[in-house]
Amino acid sequence: PNGLVDGGAVLRAVPRPVSIGVRSRRVRVPVLGWVLRWLGLLPVERPRRARGPERGALELFTPFTKVFRRGDTVAFFPEGTSHHAPQLKGLQSGAARLALDAEAEAGFDLDLQVVPLGLHFEPAQQFRGEVLVRVGHPFAIVDQKDVPRPKAIRTIQRRIAEGLRPLVLHLENADLEPLVRGVAEVYDDEQQTSPGTYHPRSRAEVIQIAGACLNHFLVTDPHAVAVAQAKYDWYQRLTAQTGVGPAALASHARPVRGWLTFLGLALQLLLGFPFFVFGALTSHLPYRATDAAARRTARRMGGVSLPTLRILWGAVFFGVFWGILLALVAHWSSSWGFTLFFLLLLVVCAFYARFYACLLYTT
Repeated sequence: PNGLVDGGAVLRAVPRPVSIGVRSRRVRVPVLGWVLRWLGLLPVERPRRARGPERGALELFTPFTKVFRRGDTVAFFPEGTSHHAPQLKGLQSGAARLALDAEAEAGFDLDLQVVPLGLHFEPAQQFRGEVLVRVGHPFAIVDQKDVPRPKAIRTIQRRIAEGLRPLVLHLENADLEPLVRGVAEVYDDEQQTSPGTYHPRSRAEVIQIAGACLNHFLVTDPHAVAVAQAKYDWYQRLTAQTGVGPAALASHARPVRGWLTFLGLALQLLLGFPFFVFGALTSHLPYRATDAAARRTARRMGGVSLPTLRILWGAVFFGVFWGILLALVAHWSSSWGFTLFFLLLLVVCAFYARFYACLLYTT
């Protein structure tokens, strides 16, 4: 989750053209700004940074009202920042002001509909994780026509928050996030152990449902939450002491499948070792350099940008390191065909080395 990935998830999920608001300072970056405008992103100047006539609310959102007049759609991120905290943050007034001012400029004839979208990344900081996009109930704001502007903005803000809260992982007590994720993990293990018994749901969806249940019982029956916490803690202690985890339970329930899985794993570890060694030798150094540079940059920009920073820094370090290797191979072999084959081998073995390392860790 970060500014670029959040917008990409919305563009992928919404089946119609969408213009997305982006901080104006990003649009001013020479090459990046051209790309963002080409993708249809619209610059937004924060009111506290605007000067002179730009202080007017209508001036700030004029590009958006033009989009609305065409009957098109705008995506706005009302929290004002990307994060993976288990709570909906306080909303900025920008989205509410945008909707209200667009209607006001058109004489409240736009019939503008506000559609809440919730994004849930699971796992939050892992490449190729899943993104759950949930769509809430749309609502109109034409009823705020004769309401004083400050009050109307607060009303729209409240409606947006009420629409978003059921669509994301929002816990009234953020300290209970480990319990929610633990319950979801146990349920997920049960799904895999007993297929057909449960309605199949993604991990992100199960986590959100568990969070909603927790919020409900925190109000209606706090003792039930304490009991669930105690039982989960006992379950954790028991699995740690006995070493009987979900994989062992699944093997006990289906021994034939368990043995076949074990044999397949053994073959992968045995036959894949040469490819792992080649991938590690040709990728470990740029991989470590990428991770170190991305983490250093993320400390300045915020840890939530770490996955995208890894991709950007990886393009630099892998490009340089692999470029040198390919130049040496091309000089040694004097064959473009062999050089292209070596490049393909580099890429495949690099991904396989990462997969192999994860395989070793999990076993």
